[in-house]
Amino acid sequence: AGGRFKLVDNKIKVANGSLLDFEVNTLHQIQVRTTDGEGDSYLQSIAISVLNVNESPTSLTLSNNNLAENTGLNGIIGTFTSADPDLGDTRTYTLINGLGDIDNSQFTIVGDKLQLKPNSDFETKSSYQLRARVTDAGGLSYDRALTINITDVNEAPTALNITNTSLAENASVGTIFGDLSAIDLDKDETQTFSLVASTCQRSGRIDIRASVKYQCH
Repeated sequence: AGGRFKLVDNKIKVANGSLLDFEVNTLHQIQVRTTDGEGDSYLQSIAISVLNVNESPTSLTLSNNNLAENTGLNGIIGTFTSADPDLGDTRTYTLINGLGDIDNSQFTIVGDKLQLKPNSDFETKSSYQLRARVTDAGGLSYDRALTINITDVNEAPTALNITNTSLAENASVGTIFGDLSAIDLDKDETQTFSLVASTCQRSGRIDIRASVKYQCH
């Protein structure tokens, strides 16, 4: 430990470029010799204690930055972790104002879990920006801006439209009488159409000579 300290006259000082780190070593031993004018000397070992000082967290990480759409209200995105030179230091995570806090109001933090308040919908909003802070037990903190991406999930069409459902009797083979279109939440989704066999069940009869109602699937 002698290299970490130096003597200037009768004063012990920390040597230039030396860093005393409580988390690495809490005690250093040095040997000091005193010599009188006649050349006689005395050697003694001195223990120097390093006291702990609270240090700021040095990083803030989110385990995941992507959330699939339609996850639901308060969908969990990821878990916060952080680094701190102080061993065993407790830390809390919060959302704060500052650079990158555009969508802070859309998030909540429960413990160390980041959650998105609204249901995630890629077609409505594909990314969010927030600013988070980790604070240690001594009140020191570290901030970081984060971007959360909403990933697209294919969604089924929700409706089918036809421009016309009437056809004149005796229409020739190949007569076009209507155009089909589908409503789909996925933007720019291509659609194909096909005829499928239906299963119909008689659900009631108004007049056997007039008409029969059917429920078809």
